[in-house]
Amino acid sequence: AFGEEVEEMTCDPIRISMCQGLGYNVTKMPNLVGNVLQSDAELQLTTFTPLIQYGCSSQLKFFLCSVYVPMCTDKVPIPIGPCGSMCISVKKRCFPVLQEFGFIWPEELNCSLFPPQNDHNHMCMEGPGDEDLLYPPVWNPHHQEECHALGSNPDQYTWLKQTESCTLQCGYDCGLYRRGTKVFTDAWMAVWAMLCFLSTTLTVLTFLLDSQRFSYPERPIIFLSMCCNLYSVAYLVRWTLGRERVSCDLEAAAVPVLVQEGLKSTGCAIVFLLLYFFGMASSLWFVHIQSLIFLSCSL
Repeated sequence: AFGEEVEEMTCDPIRISMCQGLGYNVTKMPNLVGNVLQSDAELQLTTFTPLIQYGCSSQLKFFLCSVYVPMCTDKVPIPIGPCGSMCISVKKRCFPVLQEFGFIWPEELNCSLFPPQNDHNHMCMEGPGDEDLLYPPVWNPHHQEECHALGSNPDQYTWLKQTESCTLQCGYDCGLYRRGTKVFTDAWMAVWAMLCFLSTTLTVLTFLLDSQRFSYPERPIIFLSMCCNLYSVAYLVRWTLGRERVSCDLEAAAVPVLVQEGLKSTGCAIVFLLLYFFGMASSLWFVHIQSLIFLSCSL
Protein backbone atom coordinates (compact mmCIF):
# COMPACT_ATOMS: atom_id res chain seq x y z
CA ALA A 1 0.00 0.00 0.00
CA PHE A 2 1.15 3.53 -0.74
CA GLY A 3 -0.54 5.19 2.20
CA GLU A 4 -3.62 5.08 4.36
CA GLU A 5 -5.92 7.98 5.20
CA VAL A 6 -9.00 7.69 7.39
CA GLU A 7 -10.34 11.13 6.63
CA GLU A 8 -12.38 11.93 3.54
CA MET A 9 -10.32 12.42 0.42
CA THR A 10 -10.00 15.94 -0.94
CA CYS A 11 -9.15 15.88 -4.62
CA ASP A 12 -7.33 18.64 -6.48
CA PRO A 13 -7.46 19.43 -10.21
CA ILE A 14 -4.42 18.27 -12.18
CA ARG A 15 -2.43 21.37 -13.12
CA ILE A 16 0.41 19.59 -14.94
CA SER A 17 -0.16 20.03 -18.67
CA MET A 18 1.61 16.78 -19.54
CA CYS A 19 -0.91 14.80 -17.49
CA GLN A 20 -4.11 16.48 -18.63
CA GLY A 21 -6.58 14.67 -20.86
CA LEU A 22 -5.50 11.16 -19.86
CA GLY A 23 -8.89 9.94 -18.64
CA TYR A 24 -8.96 11.51 -15.18
CA ASN A 25 -8.53 15.11 -14.12
CA VAL A 26 -8.14 15.15 -10.32
CA THR A 27 -5.37 13.94 -8.05
CA LYS A 28 -4.29 13.89 -4.43
CA MET A 29 -0.94 14.93 -3.00
CA PRO A 30 1.42 13.72 -1.71
CA ASN A 31 1.89 11.42 -4.66
CA LEU A 32 3.33 7.90 -4.73
CA VAL A 33 6.94 9.13 -4.61
CA GLY A 34 6.41 11.61 -1.78
CA ASN A 35 6.03 14.91 -3.66
CA VAL A 36 3.77 17.27 -1.71
CA LEU A 37 3.38 19.92 -4.42
CA GLN A 38 2.33 19.40 -8.02
CA SER A 39 5.11 21.78 -9.05
CA ASP A 40 7.68 19.37 -7.58
CA ALA A 41 6.04 16.46 -9.39
CA GLU A 42 6.07 18.41 -12.66
CA LEU A 43 9.78 19.14 -12.24
CA GLN A 44 10.52 15.44 -11.90
CA LEU A 45 8.25 14.55 -14.80
CA THR A 46 10.15 16.86 -17.15
CA THR A 47 13.25 14.69 -16.72
CA PHE A 48 11.37 11.95 -18.59
CA THR A 49 10.50 14.18 -21.57
CA PRO A 50 13.27 12.80 -23.84
CA LEU A 51 12.14 9.22 -23.12
CA ILE A 52 8.51 10.12 -23.89
CA GLN A 53 9.57 11.79 -27.15
CA TYR A 54 11.65 8.73 -28.01
CA GLY A 55 8.39 6.78 -28.16
CA CYS A 56 9.51 3.52 -26.58
CA SER A 57 6.01 2.84 -25.17
CA SER A 58 2.60 4.41 -25.73
CA GLN A 59 1.82 3.69 -22.06
CA LEU A 60 4.83 5.59 -20.71
CA LYS A 61 3.16 8.99 -20.26
CA PHE A 62 0.08 7.49 -18.60
CA PHE A 63 2.28 5.36 -16.33
CA LEU A 64 4.41 8.31 -15.21
CA CYS A 65 1.38 10.51 -14.60
CA SER A 66 -0.33 7.78 -12.59
CA VAL A 67 2.74 7.73 -10.32
CA TYR A 68 3.39 11.47 -10.00
CA VAL A 69 -0.26 12.61 -10.10
CA PRO A 70 -2.27 9.49 -9.13
CA MET A 71 -6.01 9.41 -9.65
CA CYS A 72 -8.18 10.62 -6.79
CA THR A 73 -11.77 9.66 -6.01
CA ASP A 74 -13.93 10.17 -2.95
CA LYS A 75 -14.92 6.49 -3.10
CA VAL A 76 -11.42 5.29 -2.15
CA PRO A 77 -9.40 6.63 0.82
CA ILE A 78 -6.03 6.44 -0.97
CA PRO A 79 -4.74 7.69 -4.35
CA ILE A 80 -5.02 5.16 -7.16
CA GLY A 81 -1.73 4.52 -8.91
CA PRO A 82 -0.61 2.24 -11.75
CA CYS A 83 -0.81 -1.53 -11.81
CA GLY A 84 2.37 -3.54 -11.70
CA SER A 85 1.45 -5.14 -15.03
CA MET A 86 1.56 -1.75 -16.76
CA CYS A 87 4.86 -0.94 -15.05
CA ILE A 88 6.37 -4.21 -16.29
CA SER A 89 5.13 -3.55 -19.84
CA VAL A 90 6.62 -0.03 -19.86
CA LYS A 91 9.89 -1.17 -18.30
CA LYS A 92 10.25 -4.00 -20.80
CA ARG A 93 10.06 -1.53 -23.68
CA CYS A 94 11.84 1.51 -22.24
CA PHE A 95 14.54 0.08 -19.97
CA PRO A 96 16.71 -1.05 -22.94
CA VAL A 97 16.59 2.52 -24.25
CA LEU A 98 17.78 3.87 -20.89
CA GLN A 99 20.57 1.27 -20.78
CA GLU A 100 21.74 2.26 -24.25
CA PHE A 101 22.38 5.78 -22.98
CA GLY A 102 23.91 4.69 -19.68
CA PHE A 103 20.95 5.22 -17.33
CA ILE A 104 19.28 2.88 -14.86
CA TRP A 105 15.60 2.31 -14.12
CA PRO A 106 14.58 4.74 -11.31
CA GLU A 107 14.17 3.06 -7.92
CA GLU A 108 10.94 4.95 -7.24
CA LEU A 109 9.46 3.26 -10.33
CA ASN A 110 10.28 -0.25 -9.12
CA CYS A 111 7.42 -2.40 -10.40
CA SER A 112 7.25 -4.39 -7.16
CA LEU A 113 5.94 -1.25 -5.42
CA PHE A 114 2.68 -1.34 -7.37
CA PRO A 115 -0.28 -3.76 -7.08
CA PRO A 116 0.08 -6.61 -9.59
CA GLN A 117 -3.37 -6.08 -11.09
CA ASN A 118 -6.68 -4.34 -10.53
CA ASP A 119 -8.93 -6.61 -8.44
CA HIS A 120 -11.15 -6.62 -5.35
CA ASN A 121 -8.07 -6.49 -3.09
CA HIS A 122 -6.16 -3.66 -4.76
CA MET A 123 -7.33 -0.83 -6.99
CA CYS A 124 -4.93 0.35 -9.66
CA MET A 125 -4.95 1.70 -13.21
CA GLU A 126 -4.03 -0.67 -16.00
CA GLY A 127 -3.70 2.11 -18.57
CA PRO A 128 -4.35 2.12 -22.32
CA GLY A 129 -3.36 -0.73 -24.58
CA ASP A 130 0.23 -0.70 -25.82
CA GLU A 131 -0.01 -1.88 -29.39
CA ASP A 132 2.71 0.28 -30.89
CA LEU A 133 6.08 -1.04 -31.93
CA LEU A 134 9.13 -0.86 -29.70
CA TYR A 135 10.50 1.82 -32.01
CA PRO A 136 7.51 3.38 -33.78
CA PRO A 137 7.89 4.58 -37.35
CA VAL A 138 9.20 8.10 -37.56
CA TRP A 139 8.74 8.43 -41.32
CA ASN A 140 6.72 11.48 -42.23
CA PRO A 141 4.98 11.01 -45.62
CA HIS A 142 4.83 14.76 -46.19
CA HIS A 143 8.63 14.88 -46.34
CA GLN A 144 9.35 11.51 -47.96
CA GLU A 145 10.69 13.02 -51.17
CA GLU A 146 13.08 15.36 -49.32
CA CYS A 147 14.63 12.53 -47.30
CA HIS A 148 14.75 10.19 -50.32
CA ALA A 149 17.06 12.62 -52.07
CA LEU A 150 19.72 12.31 -49.36
CA GLY A 151 21.03 8.87 -50.25
CA SER A 152 20.38 5.17 -50.62
CA ASN A 153 19.13 4.74 -47.03
CA PRO A 154 16.30 7.27 -46.60
CA ASP A 155 14.83 5.27 -43.71
CA GLN A 156 17.86 6.30 -41.65
CA TYR A 157 16.86 9.96 -41.84
CA THR A 158 14.29 11.81 -39.74
CA TRP A 159 12.54 15.06 -40.61
CA LEU A 160 13.21 17.81 -38.07
CA LYS A 161 10.50 20.44 -37.87
CA GLN A 162 12.82 22.93 -36.13
CA THR A 163 15.36 23.00 -38.96
CA GLU A 164 12.96 22.01 -41.78
CA SER A 165 15.43 19.40 -42.98
CA CYS A 166 16.17 15.68 -42.89
CA THR A 167 18.66 14.62 -40.23
CA LEU A 168 20.57 11.38 -39.87
CA GLN A 169 19.45 9.20 -36.98
CA CYS A 170 21.99 8.68 -34.21
CA GLY A 171 23.15 5.56 -32.37
CA TYR A 172 25.09 2.36 -32.88
CA ASP A 173 22.12 0.69 -34.59
CA CYS A 174 21.17 3.70 -36.74
CA GLY A 175 22.81 5.68 -39.48
CA LEU A 176 24.73 4.66 -42.59
CA TYR A 177 27.11 2.12 -41.02
CA ARG A 178 26.61 -1.09 -39.09
CA ARG A 179 27.17 -1.44 -35.35
CA GLY A 180 30.30 -3.58 -35.82
CA THR A 181 31.91 -0.95 -38.04
CA LYS A 182 31.19 1.80 -35.53
CA VAL A 183 32.50 -0.22 -32.58
CA PHE A 184 35.71 -1.04 -34.46
CA THR A 185 36.18 2.60 -35.51
CA ASP A 186 35.69 3.82 -31.94
CA ALA A 187 38.25 1.31 -30.65
CA TRP A 188 40.72 2.12 -33.44
CA MET A 189 40.53 5.87 -32.81
CA ALA A 190 40.76 5.36 -29.05
CA VAL A 191 43.97 3.31 -29.40
CA TRP A 192 45.68 5.91 -31.57
CA ALA A 193 44.43 8.75 -29.38
CA MET A 194 45.87 7.03 -26.31
CA LEU A 195 49.24 6.49 -28.04
CA CYS A 196 49.28 10.14 -29.09
CA PHE A 197 48.37 11.26 -25.58
CA LEU A 198 51.11 9.17 -23.94
CA SER A 199 53.86 10.15 -26.38
CA THR A 200 53.07 13.86 -26.31
CA THR A 201 52.70 13.82 -22.53
CA LEU A 202 56.19 12.30 -22.27
CA THR A 203 57.53 14.99 -24.60
CA VAL A 204 55.97 17.81 -22.60
CA LEU A 205 57.18 16.35 -19.28
CA THR A 206 60.72 16.12 -20.69
CA PHE A 207 60.51 19.80 -21.59
CA LEU A 208 59.22 20.78 -18.15
CA LEU A 209 62.06 18.93 -16.41
CA ASP A 210 64.70 20.87 -18.30
CA SER A 211 63.25 23.64 -20.43
CA GLN A 212 66.67 25.20 -21.08
CA ARG A 213 67.61 22.29 -23.32
CA PHE A 214 64.92 23.23 -25.82
CA SER A 215 65.48 26.51 -27.60
CA TYR A 216 64.66 27.67 -31.10
CA PRO A 217 64.30 26.11 -33.57
CA GLU A 218 63.48 23.01 -31.44
CA ARG A 219 61.03 24.65 -29.04
CA PRO A 220 58.05 24.83 -31.46
CA ILE A 221 58.09 21.01 -31.40
CA ILE A 222 57.07 21.24 -27.73
CA PHE A 223 54.19 23.57 -28.57
CA LEU A 224 53.12 21.19 -31.33
CA SER A 225 53.19 18.32 -28.82
CA MET A 226 51.02 20.29 -26.38
CA CYS A 227 48.43 20.91 -29.09
CA CYS A 228 48.44 17.27 -30.21
CA ASN A 229 48.11 16.19 -26.58
CA LEU A 230 44.92 18.19 -26.05
CA TYR A 231 43.71 17.22 -29.52
CA SER A 232 43.91 13.55 -28.50
CA VAL A 233 42.05 14.37 -25.28
CA ALA A 234 38.98 15.23 -27.38
CA TYR A 235 38.89 11.72 -28.84
CA LEU A 236 39.42 10.18 -25.41
CA VAL A 237 36.58 12.25 -23.94
CA ARG A 238 34.25 11.13 -26.71
CA TRP A 239 35.30 7.50 -26.26
CA THR A 240 34.84 7.69 -22.47
CA LEU A 241 31.40 9.35 -22.56
CA GLY A 242 30.16 7.23 -25.44
CA ARG A 243 28.86 7.95 -28.92
CA GLU A 244 25.24 8.52 -27.85
CA ARG A 245 25.94 11.00 -25.04
CA VAL A 246 28.19 13.17 -27.19
CA SER A 247 26.67 12.98 -30.66
CA CYS A 248 22.95 12.36 -30.15
CA ASP A 249 20.11 14.82 -29.58
CA LEU A 250 17.37 13.07 -27.60
CA GLU A 251 14.82 15.88 -27.65
CA ALA A 252 14.64 17.01 -31.26
CA ALA A 253 12.63 14.06 -32.59
CA ALA A 254 10.94 10.82 -31.61
CA VAL A 255 14.26 9.00 -32.06
CA PRO A 256 17.80 10.23 -31.32
CA VAL A 257 19.30 12.25 -34.17
CA LEU A 258 22.74 13.68 -34.76
CA VAL A 259 23.31 17.03 -33.06
CA GLN A 260 22.87 19.76 -35.67
CA GLU A 261 23.32 23.07 -33.89
CA GLY A 262 23.22 24.88 -30.56
CA LEU A 263 24.79 23.99 -27.23
CA LYS A 264 22.24 21.49 -25.89
CA SER A 265 24.89 18.77 -25.89
CA THR A 266 27.69 19.91 -23.58
CA GLY A 267 29.83 16.92 -24.49
CA CYS A 268 29.53 17.65 -28.20
CA ALA A 269 30.46 21.31 -27.65
CA ILE A 270 33.54 20.39 -25.58
CA VAL A 271 34.75 17.82 -28.10
CA PHE A 272 34.22 20.24 -30.98
CA LEU A 273 36.12 23.07 -29.27
CA LEU A 274 39.06 20.82 -28.42
CA LEU A 275 39.23 19.37 -31.92
CA TYR A 276 38.78 22.67 -33.73
CA PHE A 277 41.07 24.90 -31.66
CA PHE A 278 43.94 22.50 -31.04
CA GLY A 279 43.63 20.96 -34.51
CA MET A 280 44.09 24.41 -36.06
CA ALA A 281 46.85 25.31 -33.58
CA SER A 282 48.80 22.11 -34.25
CA SER A 283 48.52 22.71 -38.01
CA LEU A 284 49.90 26.24 -37.61
CA TRP A 285 52.77 25.04 -35.44
CA PHE A 286 53.53 22.33 -38.00
CA VAL A 287 53.70 24.93 -40.77
CA HIS A 288 55.93 27.06 -38.53
CA ILE A 289 58.30 24.13 -37.95
CA GLN A 290 58.45 23.40 -41.67
CA SER A 291 59.28 27.04 -42.32
CA LEU A 292 62.13 26.89 -39.79
CA ILE A 293 63.49 23.71 -41.40
CA PHE A 294 63.31 25.33 -44.83
CA LEU A 295 65.13 28.43 -43.64
CA SER A 296 67.78 26.33 -41.89
CA CYS A 297 68.40 24.32 -45.04
CA SER A 298 68.57 27.48 -47.14
CA LEU A 299 71.22 28.94 -44.88
